[in-house]
Amino acid sequence: MQTIVRIARAFTLLSLAAAADAQQQAADNIPVGIVEQPCPPAVTMPESVAALQTDIFMRPHTLTPEDGSKLTGSAEFRQYLGALRQMGNRDWPALCRFNADNARLKAAGTRPQLVFMGDSITENWLLGDAELFNDNNVNRGIGGQTTPQMLLRFRADVVALRPAAVHILAGTNDIAGDSAGTARERTQQLAA
Repeated sequence: MQTIVRIARAFTLLSLAAAADAQQQAADNIPVGIVEQPCPPAVTMPESVAALQTDIFMRPHTLTPEDGSKLTGSAEFRQYLGALRQMGNRDWPALCRFNADNARLKAAGTRPQLVFMGDSITENWLLGDAELFNDNNVNRGIGGQTTPQMLLRFRADVVALRPAAVHILAGTNDIAGDSAGTARERTQQLAA
C-alpha cells in the first residue's frame, strides 16, 4: 500500500508542476466569449509515451516506485501531460477531445453498437487491444476524468452518437480527488 501511495504522490507532484506550467503558457492564448473555433488542435499521444504506458500498465506485474519514476522521468511524458493539462485549462470537461471524431461518425451516418465512456482505465484499453475499437465500438475514455466531467460531455460523446449500448467506468478519479472533494452520494448519483 505504501508503494501505491508513493507512486500516487509522485504523479500528483508531476501533475501539479505540469498544470502550473500549462497555466502560465496558456494564459495569453485562451479565447474568451463566443468564438468561431473553441477547440484547439487535439493532443496526440506520442508513440514513445504509448510504448512507455503499455510497458508499465499493460504488462502483468506489480506496480513499483520504479514504474512511477519511469513516467516522471520521461521528458516526452511530461510534455504530453503538460499539453493535456493546458487543454484542460481551456476545456475542463474535455468537450473538444472527441469533437472531430464525433462529427465524422455523425456525418457518415455511423451509429456505434457500443460506446465506452470512462477515465484512464477505459482510455488505456486502446493500448491493450486497439483492434477492439472501431466505428462500431467507440472508446471515449479520458485519463484523470471525474464523474462531473464525464456527465458534462455525456451528451456529445455518447447520446449524440445514438449507440445501441454504453459501458460506463467512472468514480476512480473521484476517490483519488482529481477535481475536488466530493461526497460518495454525489458520485453515485452522477454515475447512476
